[in-house]
Amino acid sequence: MVGKSRGERGQGSVGSKQSLPTFDSKGAFPKGPAKFSDAAEKMLLDLGLFPSQIRQLERMALPSIRWRIHPSPPMSNVREKLSDLSRFLDKAERAYVRLSAPTSPASAEALTRLYVAQERLDVPTDTLHDSLQQATHIVRRALLDVPSAQRRRRRADGEFIRLILKALELGHVEHHRCVGYGEKPSRKGMPPFEILVSRKKEPFPSISQIVSDETGGWSVDDEIRDYLKRDRRRGSNAIGGDQATR
Repeated sequence: MVGKSRGERGQGSVGSKQSLPTFDSKGAFPKGPAKFSDAAEKMLLDLGLFPSQIRQLERMALPSIRWRIHPSPPMSNVREKLSDLSRFLDKAERAYVRLSAPTSPASAEALTRLYVAQERLDVPTDTLHDSLQQATHIVRRALLDVPSAQRRRRRADGEFIRLILKALELGHVEHHRCVGYGEKPSRKGMPPFEILVSRKKEPFPSISQIVSDETGGWSVDDEIRDYLKRDRRRGSNAIGGDQATR
């Protein structure tokens, strides 16, 4: 089972509220880091979560849910931002290609210094070129994926529950220092992850409600119900039609 621990995060002053990310004038996207308020963090600790599980919720669940729950800005504006970045990367890549075939002593010196810098950073000599190419491909892919229609407020589909569950699982592994995770691998076996996705059995409903309250408010019961429905369709073991084990 999960247990309480504050060692990895510090005590924090209960009752003082950290500033949550704010949205721009169009309510489109949160600004600032995704962090639980102090009060919400204390409630999660009281529910028995490890500090590492709270960190994973902040990394995985909060920003993704906040992004999904709010309507998007006009897609033409999004496409314009990505196009600006794509043009910049294309220009940088062309400049590097020209530099790779030096036509002057200054160009040759600059190219040599790039190779030396990569060597001192202990990275392969093609890292800069490959990184520029990869960055260009990523931005072009993002441009292709921009929909024509603006994203509206989404309906329950169980995705928020999947994100919360995944964050809790990763935080559980991180806390117990499984081989390949954390700072000090443990020789002991990994304790089982015993939190159930359930509409009634705690602590999952309360954890989800705290995440909902911190991300703009959505129906926890609807999300869990839809997640369990999809989970059953995938053939996993549901308990009494109301829980799923992980």
